[in-house]
Amino acid sequence: MKKMPLLALLLSSSLALAAPSFTIGGVSVSLPTVQQGGKLYVDAAALAKALGFTLTFNQAKNTYVVQAPAPAGPGGSGQLAGAGAAVGQAYTAGQGAETLNFTLKSAEFVATRVNIGTQSFVPAADQKLLVLHYSVQNPGKSEQRYYESTLQFTVVDDQNTNRRYIEAVGREGGSDSLDIALKPAQKVDAYTAIVLPAGNSAPKLIVQSGSGPVLRYDLHGVVKGVGAPYADPQNPLGVRSSVPVATGLYAQVGALDLRLDAAALSSSAIGGQPPSSGHRFLIATFSVKNGTPGSQRLSYNNLLPVLLLTSGDKVNWNQNVLKAGSDDALDINLKPGEEVKARLYFEVPTQDAPRTLSVVQDTSRPIDFDVSGAK
Repeated sequence: MKKMPLLALLLSSSLALAAPSFTIGGVSVSLPTVQQGGKLYVDAAALAKALGFTLTFNQAKNTYVVQAPAPAGPGGSGQLAGAGAAVGQAYTAGQGAETLNFTLKSAEFVATRVNIGTQSFVPAADQKLLVLHYSVQNPGKSEQRYYESTLQFTVVDDQNTNRRYIEAVGREGGSDSLDIALKPAQKVDAYTAIVLPAGNSAPKLIVQSGSGPVLRYDLHGVVKGVGAPYADPQNPLGVRSSVPVATGLYAQVGALDLRLDAAALSSSAIGGQPPSSGHRFLIATFSVKNGTPGSQRLSYNNLLPVLLLTSGDKVNWNQNVLKAGSDDALDINLKPGEEVKARLYFEVPTQDAPRTLSVVQDTSRPIDFDVSGAK
């Protein structure tokens, strides 16, 4: 028995007979149509594909079978249809005048901020970022614009939850936002990111341009794990809940970069106020730098340091940021890349000793500085 032609969906005769466009999920799609007898017919296979379904023909039963996408997991939206793709290989994305060649070059997890243009994307304490490095090339004979909305990136994580990209793309080798008119044959390297829970993996990546073909990547064994000192030693793809940082090294604390330069114990007065009887001050001197593209404030109300003592007790912060060379309060707006010296101090019992100074900004992951050697 011969396979039947795929002219399956009958539309109302009230539709215009000029070849229409279809809007599916907010996206304009062109589908093969036939006009006959004042009615419009749509190719069933093309329509099924546009909807994310699959259509097969059962020859024995002379029946077409439409298969829905896999059911969604908790919080997810199910799998999207698409062909398998390999890292390092170029594929066609988009169609018609919007066609681009896309190559996924690499992927990595990071627990640090990603800057793109004027925006800074900072993972919270329970998050990490999947950073995608790729290239796009114009294969056409006329200029083709590439910007943040040209390609859509979605990860299906190990909880079967679909997670979309940050809707920003940067030019590789810097942090400039990428919005470019690609000349014929011109190629550009780019990057973007997707926010994930810190403990989740990212086994599947879906890339699509408008109504063009869907590219599906299997990322098992492809994604590079979080680097030191953020990496969880028990999970190569995970992130520490708090990050130990050595004196003299910068670490990211939210929008700021902090480096512990020195920690010392003192019985001298600060701002005319000596420590309480049976106590002394731990004074921590930091270099603080703005690591984002925008202005960032350094003051008493945007840091949350906590000092842990050898006994296990905690000393909460007194909400004082001091200048490095005086006991004056420091309240300053740091320009991008600007650096300043600052001091924090805590009152410590004489019979106990400081062990760890933990610093948080907003919802950032705690950064732990070892101050047990302070004298």
